[in-house]
Amino acid sequence: MPSPGPRALANLSALQALNSDSTAPTESGACRKPDTSALYAVNFGSRGSSLIRLFASRAGRLLVGIWFVILVTSLSGSNLIPVASVQQASCAVSPNPAALDQLFTVSATGLPSTVNLIITFPNKTAATSPISVSSNGTYTLTMSSAGSMFPSEQTGTYTYQFVGRIKWPAGTFRQTYATCSANVT
Repeated sequence: MPSPGPRALANLSALQALNSDSTAPTESGACRKPDTSALYAVNFGSRGSSLIRLFASRAGRLLVGIWFVILVTSLSGSNLIPVASVQQASCAVSPNPAALDQLFTVSATGLPSTVNLIITFPNKTAATSPISVSSNGTYTLTMSSAGSMFPSEQTGTYTYQFVGRIKWPAGTFRQTYATCSANVT
């Protein structure tokens, strides 16, 4: 019969330690607890002790810390990370509704520095162009229905979209900052 390996011997010695009369009184008369360290060493095995060494090291504590930060931020949202406040862009038309050939003003606030303006006229024709936004993020445009495209003096809804980068030739965009409409009667 082959001799038992080191693991079997360790298990045997741990069982013998548990089964022995290790609670016998010491010289002072007090009872001592059984020594179970051999049992724990057997249960961890070689893989367990390497994990203990890893987490006892600086790199292990760093990995646990990173994992903890990721866990806390994912559970609480990204509210823990301070960011600069972002002003929501908006636009308004005044007066609205406007009479045919009456001047009206389109005002937008909270815009970034690079913006394109898409004006859609009542006949669904659209004009697109980059605009110059002031340093404080505002833009103002004064128009009338007399300036509409082919034919001029159209009644209906004029829509103003402030958008990000436009991809041509499709004319698509990903970001809409603000949209407003003027009703011309």
